[in-house]
Amino acid sequence: MTRKLTYLIAAVSLAASGTYLLVYLYRWEWNRALIAGLFFVATEVGVGLAVVISKLRSIDERLERIEHLGMRATLPAQAPDPAVLERIQDAAPEQGRPFAWLETDTNSMNVFVPLLLGAGMIVSGLAWVVERVARSTAGAAMERGLAARLTPLSLPAGGFMGGPVVAPAPVFRRSARSLGARVVAIVAVGALGYAGIDAFADLTQDRPDPVVAGERTSLVIEVSHRETQVSAMSTAEAYWVSCRRVLPRRMEAHQITDVGVNRALLVVQPAIGEHALRRFRGCIEDALIDRIQARVVSVETVPAA
Repeated sequence: MTRKLTYLIAAVSLAASGTYLLVYLYRWEWNRALIAGLFFVATEVGVGLAVVISKLRSIDERLERIEHLGMRATLPAQAPDPAVLERIQDAAPEQGRPFAWLETDTNSMNVFVPLLLGAGMIVSGLAWVVERVARSTAGAAMERGLAARLTPLSLPAGGFMGGPVVAPAPVFRRSARSLGARVVAIVAVGALGYAGIDAFADLTQDRPDPVVAGERTSLVIEVSHRETQVSAMSTAEAYWVSCRRVLPRRMEAHQITDVGVNRALLVVQPAIGEHALRRFRGCIEDALIDRIQARVVSVETVPAA
């Protein structure tokens, strides 16, 4: 139940953040679009990690169940290739001379100290016995194990061209009806995806607006201050200076006045077109000014006086 609820919350977060991402892109509010995109990517990564962890947990539970039932999978033993084993034995290094200091040598006094130390003599004898047992047992077992691991890499008995012909695995062909349904579904999904992308691209595409010299645009901007005492008119002037870059150069602020209740009137002449107004409005409502937030309350295009 908890897992289903988590996936449900993640799906809602993905849908909401993805929707707001598209809305903010349409409104030219880039900072908010970045935040929504970060939420979308973070939720997507979290869902992916949750799925991977769930799969790993199910694999661990399956292995524990198999181990509990005593059904551990073991690989079948494979006899080593005699030729490979023979080559490994021929390539084995020559056996050394362990404890060479025990041999009689009239020109050396190496045995003098160990003979005086009885404990050293006993330990040397035990080590010699252990070395002889290890040589007689471990060497053959290691060679046979190495030969068994190298056997799959050996050439086939008849060579590359002389082996038996293996019949190809049967190919299961789908019926014409299921193949046709799949093709139709793929074409329909592709057409819907193309139509959606084309519609969204048309909404967010920027185009030049026609010049209307005899009209002007009046915008009422509402300003919200937080721990500041700046007037609405001064804030509107700051927003105009910051966001006039998204408008054509021919447009100028004809009038900026304070209309009360934290609102200011901004008159731009000539009139702002549809696409330029979308950019300008998005810049004002998305601008990063400390402790100040603004929104466009109303827009009106009237004949120039």
